[in-house]
Amino acid sequence: MAKIAFVNTGRYSSSRGIKAFSDPVHLVAMHNLCKLAGHESRVFQLGAPTPEDSIAAILAYAPSFLGLSFLAPFKCDIELVDALLAPFEGRGVHLFLGGPDVEFDPTFYAHKYGTSAWACCTIVECPGERLFETIAPHELSFADPAVRSQLVSLGAQILDQDGVTRIKGLPPMPLDLQDHTRDYAFSVFQHKACVKWATGCWAACSFCPNLPARSVYKDPALVAQEVHYLRDLGVQRLDIASPQFTAHPARASALIDALPADTMPIFFSSRVDSLYNAITRFPEIWQRYAYSNRHGIGLGVDSFLPKKLLRLHKYHTLQQADAQQLRLEAVLSFFAETRLSIVFYMITFDWEMDLFEVQQELLALMECLNRYSSIIQISPENVTNTLSASPGSPLARQRKPLDFLRFERDPRLFLLLYSMYAMHEQMEDIIETSQESHDLMEAAAARLIVKLGLQLISLLEPISPEQSDFSRSFAILGETLGDIFQEGPSAYRSNRVQQQLLAVYPPKPQNKLRAFLDATERKMPSALLGEFDILLSRKAIHRMKINGKIDEKTMRKQLQKYT
Repeated sequence: MAKIAFVNTGRYSSSRGIKAFSDPVHLVAMHNLCKLAGHESRVFQLGAPTPEDSIAAILAYAPSFLGLSFLAPFKCDIELVDALLAPFEGRGVHLFLGGPDVEFDPTFYAHKYGTSAWACCTIVECPGERLFETIAPHELSFADPAVRSQLVSLGAQILDQDGVTRIKGLPPMPLDLQDHTRDYAFSVFQHKACVKWATGCWAACSFCPNLPARSVYKDPALVAQEVHYLRDLGVQRLDIASPQFTAHPARASALIDALPADTMPIFFSSRVDSLYNAITRFPEIWQRYAYSNRHGIGLGVDSFLPKKLLRLHKYHTLQQADAQQLRLEAVLSFFAETRLSIVFYMITFDWEMDLFEVQQELLALMECLNRYSSIIQISPENVTNTLSASPGSPLARQRKPLDFLRFERDPRLFLLLYSMYAMHEQMEDIIETSQESHDLMEAAAARLIVKLGLQLISLLEPISPEQSDFSRSFAILGETLGDIFQEGPSAYRSNRVQQQLLAVYPPKPQNKLRAFLDATERKMPSALLGEFDILLSRKAIHRMKINGKIDEKTMRKQLQKYT
Protein backbone atom coordinates (compact mmCIF):
# COMPACT_ATOMS: atom_id res chain seq x y z
CA MET A 1 0.00 0.00 0.00
CA ALA A 2 1.09 3.57 -0.70
CA LYS A 3 1.80 6.35 1.77
CA ILE A 4 0.45 9.76 0.77
CA ALA A 5 0.62 13.17 2.42
CA PHE A 6 -2.00 15.75 1.50
CA VAL A 7 -0.51 19.17 2.22
CA ASN A 8 -2.47 22.41 2.39
CA THR A 9 -0.06 25.18 1.39
CA GLY A 10 -2.41 28.16 1.67
CA ARG A 11 -2.63 30.64 4.49
CA TYR A 12 -4.25 34.03 4.74
CA SER A 13 -2.76 37.34 5.90
CA SER A 14 -4.60 40.05 7.77
CA SER A 15 -3.86 43.72 7.21
CA ARG A 16 -1.36 43.47 10.07
CA GLY A 17 0.44 40.53 8.49
CA ILE A 18 -0.94 37.94 10.90
CA LYS A 19 -1.08 34.53 9.26
CA ALA A 20 -4.26 32.51 9.67
CA PHE A 21 -4.69 28.90 8.65
CA SER A 22 -7.99 27.62 7.29
CA ASP A 23 -9.26 24.08 7.83
CA PRO A 24 -8.30 22.17 4.62
CA VAL A 25 -11.77 20.73 4.02
CA HIS A 26 -11.00 20.51 0.28
CA LEU A 27 -8.49 17.73 1.02
CA VAL A 28 -10.63 15.69 3.40
CA ALA A 29 -12.65 13.62 0.90
CA MET A 30 -9.56 12.66 -1.13
CA HIS A 31 -7.71 11.74 2.04
CA ASN A 32 -10.58 9.51 3.17
CA LEU A 33 -10.85 7.86 -0.27
CA CYS A 34 -7.19 6.88 -0.04
CA LYS A 35 -7.68 5.46 3.45
CA LEU A 36 -10.75 3.53 2.29
CA ALA A 37 -8.61 1.89 -0.41
CA GLY A 38 -6.15 0.74 2.24
CA HIS A 39 -3.44 3.37 1.83
CA GLU A 40 -1.75 5.27 4.63
CA SER A 41 -2.78 8.93 4.37
CA ARG A 42 -2.40 12.08 6.43
CA VAL A 43 -3.41 15.73 6.06
CA PHE A 44 -0.84 18.42 6.90
CA GLN A 45 -0.93 22.21 7.11
CA LEU A 46 2.31 23.68 5.75
CA GLY A 47 3.59 26.39 8.07
CA ALA A 48 1.77 25.23 11.21
CA PRO A 49 2.57 25.45 14.02
CA THR A 50 5.81 26.80 12.49
CA PRO A 51 7.30 26.40 9.00
CA GLU A 52 10.18 24.33 10.36
CA ASP A 53 7.95 22.05 12.45
CA SER A 54 5.53 21.41 9.58
CA ILE A 55 8.31 20.46 7.16
CA ALA A 56 9.95 18.23 9.79
CA ALA A 57 6.64 16.40 10.40
CA ILE A 58 6.11 15.72 6.70
CA LEU A 59 9.71 14.53 6.27
CA ALA A 60 9.35 12.21 9.26
CA TYR A 61 6.16 10.78 7.75
CA ALA A 62 8.21 9.96 4.60
CA PRO A 63 5.42 9.73 2.00
CA SER A 64 5.96 8.28 -1.47
CA PHE A 65 3.13 10.51 -2.81
CA LEU A 66 2.74 14.21 -2.09
CA GLY A 67 -0.55 15.98 -2.82
CA LEU A 68 -0.12 19.75 -2.58
CA SER A 69 -3.08 22.13 -2.66
CA PHE A 70 -2.47 25.75 -3.66
CA LEU A 71 -5.24 28.12 -2.59
CA ALA A 72 -3.60 31.54 -2.53
CA PRO A 73 -3.40 33.22 -5.95
CA PHE A 74 -0.46 35.41 -4.92
CA LYS A 75 1.90 32.45 -4.33
CA CYS A 76 2.99 33.93 -1.00
CA ASP A 77 4.15 30.56 0.32
CA ILE A 78 5.97 29.30 -2.75
CA GLU A 79 9.39 29.58 -1.06
CA LEU A 80 8.10 27.48 1.83
CA VAL A 81 6.83 24.88 -0.67
CA ASP A 82 10.29 24.82 -2.26
CA ALA A 83 11.84 24.25 1.18
CA LEU A 84 9.45 21.33 1.73
CA LEU A 85 10.11 19.71 -1.64
CA ALA A 86 13.92 20.04 -1.69
CA PRO A 87 14.61 17.04 0.60
CA PHE A 88 12.25 14.86 -1.47
CA GLU A 89 13.91 15.51 -4.83
CA GLY A 90 15.41 12.43 -6.48
CA ARG A 91 13.65 10.01 -4.10
CA GLY A 92 11.05 8.69 -6.55
CA VAL A 93 8.20 10.70 -5.07
CA HIS A 94 5.05 11.29 -7.14
CA LEU A 95 3.71 14.86 -6.95
CA PHE A 96 0.05 15.78 -7.27
CA LEU A 97 -0.49 19.54 -7.56
CA GLY A 98 -4.02 20.97 -7.37
CA GLY A 99 -6.23 23.68 -5.91
CA PRO A 100 -7.68 26.95 -7.22
CA ASP A 101 -4.39 28.58 -8.13
CA VAL A 102 -3.24 25.51 -10.06
CA GLU A 103 -6.47 25.69 -12.06
CA PHE A 104 -5.88 29.41 -12.73
CA ASP A 105 -2.17 29.11 -13.54
CA PRO A 106 -1.30 25.48 -14.47
CA THR A 107 1.57 26.48 -16.77
CA PHE A 108 3.47 28.09 -13.87
CA TYR A 109 3.29 24.90 -11.78
CA ALA A 110 4.08 22.62 -14.72
CA HIS A 111 7.23 24.62 -15.53
CA LYS A 112 8.34 25.01 -11.92
CA TYR A 113 7.80 21.45 -10.69
CA GLY A 114 7.71 19.32 -13.85
CA THR A 115 11.34 18.21 -13.60
CA SER A 116 13.19 14.90 -13.56
CA ALA A 117 13.46 15.21 -9.77
CA TRP A 118 10.09 13.45 -9.44
CA ALA A 119 8.82 10.00 -10.38
CA CYS A 120 5.89 11.86 -11.91
CA CYS A 121 4.29 15.27 -11.58
CA THR A 122 0.51 15.41 -12.02
CA ILE A 123 -1.20 18.79 -12.44
CA VAL A 124 -4.86 18.48 -11.41
CA GLU A 125 -6.86 21.26 -13.07
CA CYS A 126 -10.26 20.11 -11.79
CA PRO A 127 -11.88 18.72 -8.63
CA GLY A 128 -9.70 15.85 -7.42
CA GLU A 129 -12.15 13.52 -5.67
CA ARG A 130 -13.08 11.49 -8.76
CA LEU A 131 -9.39 11.22 -9.67
CA PHE A 132 -8.40 9.69 -6.34
CA GLU A 133 -11.50 7.51 -6.22
CA THR A 134 -10.36 6.03 -9.55
CA ILE A 135 -6.63 5.64 -8.95
CA ALA A 136 -6.68 4.74 -5.22
CA PRO A 137 -7.48 1.03 -5.89
CA HIS A 138 -4.54 0.96 -8.35
CA GLU A 139 -1.69 2.10 -6.09
CA LEU A 140 -2.39 5.72 -7.08
CA SER A 141 -0.94 4.95 -10.51
CA PHE A 142 -1.90 5.82 -14.09
CA ALA A 143 0.13 2.94 -15.53
CA ASP A 144 -2.85 0.68 -16.20
CA PRO A 145 -4.57 1.70 -19.47
CA ALA A 146 -7.87 0.65 -17.90
CA VAL A 147 -7.43 3.35 -15.26
CA ARG A 148 -6.97 6.02 -17.92
CA SER A 149 -9.91 4.68 -19.86
CA GLN A 150 -12.08 4.92 -16.74
CA LEU A 151 -10.98 8.53 -16.14
CA VAL A 152 -11.73 9.45 -19.74
CA SER A 153 -15.18 7.90 -19.41
CA LEU A 154 -15.77 10.27 -16.48
CA GLY A 155 -14.88 13.26 -18.68
CA ALA A 156 -11.16 13.61 -18.00
CA GLN A 157 -8.77 15.10 -20.52
CA ILE A 158 -5.28 13.69 -19.94
CA LEU A 159 -2.16 15.22 -21.47
CA ASP A 160 1.36 13.85 -20.96
CA GLN A 161 4.12 16.27 -21.85
CA ASP A 162 7.74 16.70 -20.69
CA GLY A 163 7.32 14.50 -17.62
CA VAL A 164 4.11 16.19 -16.52
CA THR A 165 0.61 14.71 -16.60
CA ARG A 166 -2.12 17.34 -16.80
CA ILE A 167 -5.67 16.31 -15.94
CA LYS A 168 -8.76 18.42 -16.38
CA GLY A 169 -12.47 18.01 -17.05
CA LEU A 170 -13.37 15.67 -14.20
CA PRO A 171 -16.73 16.50 -12.58
CA PRO A 172 -17.05 17.16 -8.85
CA MET A 173 -18.12 14.32 -6.60
CA PRO A 174 -21.63 14.80 -5.14
CA LEU A 175 -21.43 16.39 -1.70
CA ASP A 176 -23.48 13.60 -0.13
CA LEU A 177 -20.81 11.07 -1.15
CA GLN A 178 -17.86 12.99 0.28
CA ASP A 179 -16.72 11.61 3.63
CA HIS A 180 -16.34 14.53 6.07
CA THR A 181 -14.58 12.63 8.90
CA ARG A 182 -11.36 14.18 10.18
CA ASP A 183 -8.38 12.66 11.94
CA TYR A 184 -6.49 15.86 12.70
CA ALA A 185 -6.80 18.44 15.49
CA PHE A 186 -8.52 21.78 14.97
CA SER A 187 -6.37 23.74 17.42
CA VAL A 188 -4.13 25.08 14.62
CA PHE A 189 -7.27 26.41 12.91
CA GLN A 190 -8.48 28.26 16.03
CA HIS A 191 -11.09 25.50 16.51
CA LYS A 192 -12.88 26.54 13.30
CA ALA A 193 -13.94 23.99 10.71
CA CYS A 194 -14.83 24.53 7.08
CA VAL A 195 -17.76 22.53 5.74
CA LYS A 196 -18.81 21.69 2.18
CA TRP A 197 -22.58 22.08 2.31
CA ALA A 198 -23.15 23.94 -0.94
CA THR A 199 -21.42 24.66 -4.22
CA GLY A 200 -22.16 26.79 -7.25
CA CYS A 201 -23.24 30.33 -8.02
CA TRP A 202 -25.36 31.35 -10.98
CA ALA A 203 -23.93 34.88 -11.15
CA ALA A 204 -21.27 36.00 -13.61
CA CYS A 205 -19.74 39.04 -11.88
CA SER A 206 -16.78 40.39 -13.83
CA PHE A 207 -14.59 40.64 -10.72
CA CYS A 208 -15.20 37.10 -9.44
CA PRO A 209 -13.15 34.01 -10.40
CA ASN A 210 -16.06 31.62 -9.86
CA LEU A 211 -17.59 30.37 -13.09
CA PRO A 212 -21.40 30.29 -13.18
CA ALA A 213 -22.55 26.85 -12.07
CA ARG A 214 -25.64 25.01 -10.87
CA SER A 215 -26.21 25.17 -7.13
CA VAL A 216 -25.77 21.84 -5.34
CA TYR A 217 -26.52 21.30 -1.65
CA LYS A 218 -25.73 18.56 0.82
CA ASP A 219 -28.63 16.56 2.21
CA PRO A 220 -29.96 18.43 5.30
CA ALA A 221 -30.01 15.24 7.39
CA LEU A 222 -26.32 14.63 6.63
CA VAL A 223 -25.57 18.26 7.52
CA ALA A 224 -27.17 17.80 10.95
CA GLN A 225 -25.07 14.67 11.52
CA GLU A 226 -21.91 16.55 10.54
CA VAL A 227 -22.67 19.34 13.02
CA HIS A 228 -22.92 16.81 15.87
CA TYR A 229 -19.72 15.08 14.70
CA LEU A 230 -17.70 18.32 14.56
CA ARG A 231 -19.00 19.52 17.92
CA ASP A 232 -17.73 16.28 19.46
CA LEU A 233 -14.29 17.09 18.00
CA GLY A 234 -14.27 20.43 19.82
CA VAL A 235 -15.09 22.67 16.86
CA GLN A 236 -16.41 26.06 18.00
CA ARG A 237 -17.27 27.71 14.66
CA LEU A 238 -18.21 26.61 11.14
CA ASP A 239 -17.41 28.37 7.88
CA ILE A 240 -19.48 27.21 4.91
CA ALA A 241 -17.06 26.93 1.99
CA SER A 242 -19.39 28.14 -0.73
CA PRO A 243 -19.16 31.11 -3.12
CA GLN A 244 -22.82 31.93 -2.48
CA PHE A 245 -24.64 29.79 0.06
CA THR A 246 -28.14 31.17 -0.64
CA ALA A 247 -27.86 30.85 -4.44
CA HIS A 248 -30.87 28.49 -4.25
CA PRO A 249 -32.99 30.08 -1.49
CA ALA A 250 -35.31 27.08 -0.95
CA ARG A 251 -32.51 24.53 -0.58
CA ALA A 252 -30.41 26.82 1.58
CA SER A 253 -33.40 27.46 3.84
CA ALA A 254 -34.17 23.74 4.13
CA LEU A 255 -30.59 23.11 5.20
CA ILE A 256 -30.73 25.89 7.80
CA ASP A 257 -34.03 24.52 9.09
CA ALA A 258 -32.41 21.11 9.68
CA LEU A 259 -29.61 22.42 11.88
CA PRO A 260 -29.64 21.30 15.53
CA ALA A 261 -30.92 23.94 17.94
CA ASP A 262 -27.51 24.27 19.62
CA THR A 263 -25.46 24.60 16.41
CA MET A 264 -22.22 26.50 16.94
CA PRO A 265 -21.84 29.89 15.17
CA ILE A 266 -21.88 29.59 11.38
CA PHE A 267 -20.53 31.98 8.78
CA PHE A 268 -21.41 32.01 5.08
CA SER A 269 -21.34 34.36 2.08
CA SER A 270 -24.32 35.60 0.09
CA ARG A 271 -25.51 38.09 -2.50
CA VAL A 272 -28.09 40.64 -1.42
CA ASP A 273 -30.77 39.45 -3.84
CA SER A 274 -30.58 35.74 -3.01
CA LEU A 275 -30.58 36.38 0.76
CA TYR A 276 -33.56 38.70 0.29
CA ASN A 277 -35.43 35.91 -1.55
CA ALA A 278 -34.60 33.42 1.21
CA ILE A 279 -35.86 35.58 4.10
CA THR A 280 -38.93 36.68 2.13
CA ARG A 281 -40.00 33.13 1.27
CA PHE A 282 -38.98 31.47 4.54
CA PRO A 283 -39.06 34.19 7.22
CA GLU A 284 -39.70 31.88 10.19
CA ILE A 285 -36.69 29.69 9.42
CA TRP A 286 -34.35 32.65 9.14
CA GLN A 287 -35.72 34.45 12.19
CA ARG A 288 -35.18 31.33 14.25
CA TYR A 289 -31.66 30.99 12.87
CA ALA A 290 -30.78 34.66 13.48
CA TYR A 291 -31.86 34.51 17.12
CA SER A 292 -30.30 31.11 17.89
CA ASN A 293 -26.62 32.09 17.98
CA ARG A 294 -24.09 34.69 16.91
CA HIS A 295 -24.05 33.53 13.32
CA GLY A 296 -22.50 35.66 10.58
CA ILE A 297 -23.21 36.45 6.95
CA GLY A 298 -20.70 37.95 4.53
CA LEU A 299 -22.90 40.12 2.34
CA GLY A 300 -21.71 41.08 -1.12
CA VAL A 301 -23.04 44.64 -1.26
CA ASP A 302 -20.14 45.74 -3.49
CA SER A 303 -21.70 49.12 -4.34
CA PHE A 304 -24.64 51.39 -3.59
CA LEU A 305 -24.57 52.77 -7.15
CA PRO A 306 -26.84 50.93 -9.64
CA LYS A 307 -24.87 51.94 -12.73
CA LYS A 308 -21.67 50.70 -11.14
CA LEU A 309 -23.30 47.37 -10.20
CA LEU A 310 -24.37 46.99 -13.82
CA ARG A 311 -20.87 47.88 -15.01
CA LEU A 312 -19.45 45.14 -12.79
CA HIS A 313 -21.87 42.65 -14.38
CA LYS A 314 -23.35 41.88 -10.99
CA TYR A 315 -26.78 42.37 -12.54
CA HIS A 316 -28.01 42.03 -16.11
CA THR A 317 -30.31 45.08 -16.16
CA LEU A 318 -30.39 48.49 -14.54
CA GLN A 319 -33.79 47.63 -13.07
CA GLN A 320 -32.24 44.69 -11.20
CA ALA A 321 -29.37 46.87 -9.97
CA ASP A 322 -31.82 49.55 -8.82
CA ALA A 323 -33.65 46.95 -6.75
CA GLN A 324 -30.57 46.06 -4.68
CA GLN A 325 -30.88 49.06 -2.36
CA LEU A 326 -34.50 48.24 -1.45
CA ARG A 327 -33.60 44.59 -0.92
CA LEU A 328 -30.59 45.53 1.20
CA GLU A 329 -32.81 47.71 3.37
CA ALA A 330 -35.26 44.81 3.77
CA VAL A 331 -32.46 42.40 4.73
CA LEU A 332 -30.94 44.75 7.31
CA SER A 333 -34.36 45.55 8.80
CA PHE A 334 -35.19 41.84 9.01
CA PHE A 335 -32.04 41.07 11.03
CA ALA A 336 -31.80 44.40 12.88
CA GLU A 337 -32.69 43.14 16.36
CA THR A 338 -31.26 39.63 16.15
CA ARG A 339 -27.96 38.13 17.29
CA LEU A 340 -26.69 37.97 13.72
CA SER A 341 -23.70 39.92 12.44
CA ILE A 342 -23.51 41.01 8.80
CA VAL A 343 -20.09 41.61 7.30
CA PHE A 344 -20.19 44.10 4.44
CA TYR A 345 -18.06 43.43 1.37
CA MET A 346 -17.55 46.61 -0.68
CA ILE A 347 -15.75 47.71 -3.83
CA THR A 348 -15.51 51.40 -3.03
CA PHE A 349 -13.19 52.42 -5.87
CA ASP A 350 -12.92 51.48 -9.52
CA TRP A 351 -11.08 53.14 -12.39
CA GLU A 352 -14.24 54.52 -14.03
CA MET A 353 -15.44 56.46 -10.97
CA ASP A 354 -15.16 60.13 -10.13
CA LEU A 355 -14.96 61.98 -6.82
CA PHE A 356 -18.71 62.53 -6.59
CA GLU A 357 -19.47 58.83 -7.00
CA VAL A 358 -17.00 57.85 -4.28
CA GLN A 359 -18.67 60.46 -2.07
CA GLN A 360 -22.04 58.82 -2.76
CA GLU A 361 -20.63 55.41 -1.82
CA LEU A 362 -19.19 56.66 1.46
CA LEU A 363 -22.32 58.62 2.42
CA ALA A 364 -24.53 55.58 1.80
CA LEU A 365 -22.14 53.36 3.75
CA MET A 366 -22.09 55.79 6.69
CA GLU A 367 -25.89 55.85 6.74
CA CYS A 368 -25.97 52.05 6.92
CA LEU A 369 -23.36 51.97 9.66
CA ASN A 370 -25.36 54.47 11.71
CA ARG A 371 -28.77 52.86 11.21
CA TYR A 372 -27.64 49.26 11.73
CA SER A 373 -24.57 49.58 13.94
CA SER A 374 -25.80 46.67 16.08
CA ILE A 375 -25.40 44.11 13.27
CA ILE A 376 -23.12 45.52 10.54
CA GLN A 377 -19.40 44.87 10.58
CA ILE A 378 -16.99 46.21 7.98
CA SER A 379 -13.23 46.09 8.02
CA PRO A 380 -11.08 49.13 7.18
CA GLU A 381 -9.75 47.16 4.19
CA ASN A 382 -13.24 46.98 2.75
CA VAL A 383 -13.82 50.72 3.12
CA THR A 384 -10.82 51.33 0.85
CA ASN A 385 -11.28 48.29 -1.36
CA THR A 386 -10.60 48.79 -5.07
CA LEU A 387 -11.78 46.72 -7.98
CA SER A 388 -8.79 44.46 -8.60
CA ALA A 389 -7.50 41.56 -10.67
CA SER A 390 -8.83 38.54 -8.81
CA PRO A 391 -6.99 35.69 -10.57
CA GLY A 392 -9.31 33.72 -12.83
CA SER A 393 -11.90 36.48 -13.13
CA PRO A 394 -12.95 37.90 -16.52
CA LEU A 395 -11.43 41.27 -15.58
CA ALA A 396 -8.10 39.69 -14.66
CA ARG A 397 -7.84 38.31 -18.19
CA GLN A 398 -8.52 41.72 -19.71
CA ARG A 399 -6.40 44.11 -17.63
CA LYS A 400 -3.00 44.43 -15.99
CA PRO A 401 -2.89 45.00 -12.19
CA LEU A 402 -1.89 48.67 -12.48
CA ASP A 403 -4.77 49.29 -14.92
CA PHE A 404 -7.20 48.93 -12.02
CA LEU A 405 -5.74 52.18 -10.63
CA ARG A 406 -5.94 54.08 -13.91
CA PHE A 407 -8.14 56.91 -12.62
CA GLU A 408 -8.12 58.84 -15.92
CA ARG A 409 -11.65 60.11 -15.41
CA ASP A 410 -10.78 61.73 -12.08
CA PRO A 411 -7.11 61.65 -10.96
CA ARG A 412 -8.08 63.20 -7.63
CA LEU A 413 -8.92 59.62 -6.62
CA PHE A 414 -5.20 58.78 -6.48
CA LEU A 415 -4.65 61.11 -3.54
CA LEU A 416 -7.95 60.21 -1.89
CA LEU A 417 -7.25 56.48 -2.02
CA TYR A 418 -3.66 56.63 -0.80
CA SER A 419 -4.55 59.11 1.94
CA MET A 420 -7.23 56.69 3.17
CA TYR A 421 -4.68 53.86 2.97
CA ALA A 422 -2.27 55.93 5.07
CA MET A 423 -5.01 56.64 7.63
CA HIS A 424 -5.70 52.93 7.92
CA GLU A 425 -2.03 52.09 8.44
CA GLN A 426 -1.76 54.65 11.23
CA MET A 427 -4.93 53.29 12.85
CA GLU A 428 -3.57 49.74 12.72
CA ASP A 429 -0.46 50.88 14.58
CA ILE A 430 -2.72 52.38 17.28
CA ILE A 431 -4.96 49.30 17.46
CA GLU A 432 -1.88 47.09 17.85
CA THR A 433 -1.02 48.72 21.17
CA SER A 434 -4.58 49.27 22.38
CA GLN A 435 -6.04 47.38 25.31
CA GLU A 436 -9.55 47.59 23.88
CA SER A 437 -11.38 44.88 21.93
CA HIS A 438 -9.58 44.42 18.62
CA ASP A 439 -12.80 43.69 16.70
CA LEU A 440 -14.52 46.81 18.03
CA MET A 441 -11.45 48.94 17.38
CA GLU A 442 -11.36 47.67 13.79
CA ALA A 443 -15.03 48.57 13.39
CA ALA A 444 -14.35 52.01 14.85
CA ALA A 445 -11.43 52.45 12.45
CA ALA A 446 -13.70 51.63 9.50
CA ARG A 447 -16.21 54.27 10.61
CA LEU A 448 -13.48 56.86 11.12
CA ILE A 449 -11.95 56.21 7.69
CA VAL A 450 -15.37 56.84 6.12
CA LYS A 451 -15.71 60.14 8.00
CA LEU A 452 -12.19 61.31 7.22
CA GLY A 453 -12.57 60.26 3.61
CA LEU A 454 -15.67 62.43 3.29
CA GLN A 455 -13.83 65.39 4.83
CA LEU A 456 -10.96 64.94 2.38
CA ILE A 457 -13.42 64.79 -0.52
CA SER A 458 -14.81 68.19 0.54
CA LEU A 459 -11.27 69.61 0.27
CA LEU A 460 -10.65 67.97 -3.09
CA GLU A 461 -13.94 69.13 -4.65
CA PRO A 462 -12.80 72.73 -5.41
CA ILE A 463 -9.70 71.40 -7.18
CA SER A 464 -10.25 70.57 -10.83
CA PRO A 465 -9.29 67.09 -12.06
CA GLU A 466 -6.85 68.76 -14.47
CA GLN A 467 -4.89 70.24 -11.54
CA SER A 468 -4.27 66.76 -10.18
CA ASP A 469 -2.68 65.82 -13.53
CA PHE A 470 -3.45 62.21 -14.42
CA SER A 471 -0.23 61.57 -16.34
CA ARG A 472 2.03 62.74 -13.50
CA SER A 473 -0.01 61.05 -10.76
CA PHE A 474 -0.18 57.73 -12.59
CA ALA A 475 3.54 57.84 -13.38
CA ILE A 476 4.34 58.59 -9.71
CA LEU A 477 2.20 55.68 -8.58
CA GLY A 478 3.85 53.25 -10.97
CA GLU A 479 7.40 54.39 -10.24
CA THR A 480 6.94 54.55 -6.47
CA LEU A 481 5.31 51.14 -6.23
CA GLY A 482 8.03 49.78 -8.51
CA ASP A 483 10.73 51.14 -6.18
CA ILE A 484 8.97 49.70 -3.14
CA PHE A 485 8.62 46.33 -4.87
CA GLN A 486 12.39 46.23 -5.45
CA GLU A 487 13.15 47.34 -1.90
CA GLY A 488 10.83 44.70 -0.45
CA PRO A 489 7.37 44.81 1.21
CA SER A 490 8.83 46.04 4.51
CA ALA A 491 9.64 49.35 2.81
CA TYR A 492 6.04 49.99 1.89
CA ARG A 493 4.04 52.73 3.61
CA SER A 494 1.10 54.42 1.90
CA ASN A 495 2.08 57.88 3.13
CA ARG A 496 5.22 57.58 0.99
CA VAL A 497 3.03 57.42 -2.12
CA GLN A 498 0.69 60.03 -0.66
CA GLN A 499 3.46 62.59 -0.20
CA GLN A 500 4.60 62.23 -3.80
CA LEU A 501 1.04 62.57 -5.08
CA LEU A 502 0.54 65.72 -3.01
CA ALA A 503 3.46 67.35 -4.80
CA VAL A 504 1.48 67.25 -8.05
CA TYR A 505 -1.01 69.86 -6.79
CA PRO A 506 -0.59 73.65 -7.08
CA PRO A 507 0.87 75.33 -3.94
CA LYS A 508 -2.33 76.79 -2.46
CA PRO A 509 -4.55 73.66 -2.53
CA GLN A 510 -1.51 71.54 -1.73
CA ASN A 511 -0.86 73.48 1.47
CA LYS A 512 -4.51 73.16 2.48
CA LEU A 513 -4.48 69.41 1.88
CA ARG A 514 -1.21 68.98 3.78
CA ALA A 515 -2.59 70.92 6.74
CA PHE A 516 -5.64 68.66 6.90
CA LEU A 517 -3.62 65.45 6.57
CA ASP A 518 -1.05 66.58 9.16
CA ALA A 519 -3.82 67.50 11.62
CA THR A 520 -5.54 64.17 10.96
CA GLU A 521 -2.33 62.32 11.75
CA ARG A 522 -1.77 64.25 15.00
CA LYS A 523 -5.33 63.75 16.22
CA MET A 524 -5.66 60.15 15.09
CA PRO A 525 -5.20 58.42 18.50
CA SER A 526 -7.86 60.54 20.21
CA ALA A 527 -10.15 60.48 17.17
CA LEU A 528 -10.03 56.69 16.99
CA LEU A 529 -10.77 56.28 20.68
CA GLY A 530 -13.61 58.79 20.31
CA GLU A 531 -15.07 56.75 17.46
CA PHE A 532 -14.68 53.61 19.56
CA ASP A 533 -16.73 55.23 22.36
CA ILE A 534 -19.41 56.27 19.85
CA LEU A 535 -19.66 52.75 18.47
CA LEU A 536 -19.75 51.21 21.92
CA SER A 537 -22.52 53.60 23.00
CA ARG A 538 -24.58 52.89 19.88
CA LYS A 539 -24.31 49.15 20.41
CA ALA A 540 -25.34 49.53 24.06
CA ILE A 541 -28.41 51.59 23.08
CA HIS A 542 -29.43 49.01 20.49
CA ARG A 543 -29.02 46.25 23.06
CA MET A 544 -31.28 48.13 25.49
CA LYS A 545 -33.97 48.32 22.81
CA ILE A 546 -33.62 44.60 21.98
CA ASN A 547 -33.91 43.72 25.68
CA GLY A 548 -37.06 45.84 26.02
CA LYS A 549 -35.56 48.46 28.34
CA ILE A 550 -36.32 51.37 25.99
CA ASP A 551 -38.78 51.87 23.14
CA GLU A 552 -38.09 52.70 19.48
CA LYS A 553 -38.62 56.44 19.92
CA THR A 554 -36.25 56.66 22.89
CA MET A 555 -33.64 54.59 21.07
CA ARG A 556 -33.65 56.90 18.04
CA LYS A 557 -33.41 59.97 20.26
CA GLN A 558 -30.45 58.51 22.15
CA LEU A 559 -28.69 57.44 18.94
CA GLN A 560 -28.75 61.00 17.62
CA LYS A 561 -26.19 61.88 20.29
CA TYR A 562 -23.72 59.34 18.88
CA THR A 563 -23.23 59.81 15.13
